[in-house]
Amino acid sequence: MTDAAVHVRRRTVLGTIVGSTLLPLAGCTGSGNPAGEGSNPIRAVSVADLHLVVEVREDASIDELTVVSPNGEAFATRSLSPGVRRETVELGTSYTPGSYEIHASADGETVGESSIDIRPDVQIVDLKLGRNHPDEMYEGATEQAIRSEVIVSLENRGTGPDAVTALRFDGDVPFPTRENFEESGIYDTESDIGGNRERILIGTGTEVTLFSNSQPFSPAGGNISCEDGPVDGQVAVELTTQLSDSGSTADYDVSYRGNDDFDCDITVAQS
Repeated sequence: MTDAAVHVRRRTVLGTIVGSTLLPLAGCTGSGNPAGEGSNPIRAVSVADLHLVVEVREDASIDELTVVSPNGEAFATRSLSPGVRRETVELGTSYTPGSYEIHASADGETVGESSIDIRPDVQIVDLKLGRNHPDEMYEGATEQAIRSEVIVSLENRGTGPDAVTALRFDGDVPFPTRENFEESGIYDTESDIGGNRERILIGTGTEVTLFSNSQPFSPAGGNISCEDGPVDGQVAVELTTQLSDSGSTADYDVSYRGNDDFDCDITVAQS
């Protein structure tokens, strides 16, 4: 997991956010704090799935929360009614990864502050061939899809949500993804007609399973052939996300055994 530092004026408390775990805050936040001298009205902050969550102390008296983005501009402002002790701000994928400040105010005066680092980290954690795990393919998968497509499991180990926008295959596969391929390469399980899904949201601390839609292990692909005898190689699985500059890549060892491309024993294992 990615460590997220929560800073409080005059005192720093370090912690780790895992999923929706809350981080307690402490420290003096300035004058005019109804919660008492030396007490921060913001009790805890966290990121849960697609939302920033701010917890306010029970004895605090504040009427507004402002979330400031890394560029110094206001990302969101929330008015708090008396008695409200929990407020959420949707992050979605419209935010910029980085350090966010949360300002608590009463009658126009800032009475407490904290900050949290929000960054996604989507990783490939497992890969299976549809042909070896037909029972795990999506409902209605054709025989061709089962023999040609891949099941990929992802996990967001960061502290912010993201969206997966492309899945690519390179290396020793029968049908590597073409460089000019413009679709996502991710099968749309929510559509009645299939096709490529534009993107898949993945919240912090969550796992998702997706299916390829570019036939990387199609028996008709000519890049690798079982007819050439036993073949051992490596396949690179490349993931593109909306908020990551570099995406994520995982390498897998792959072996081909058999004498016929349509009756080929293919196995993969993480390198």
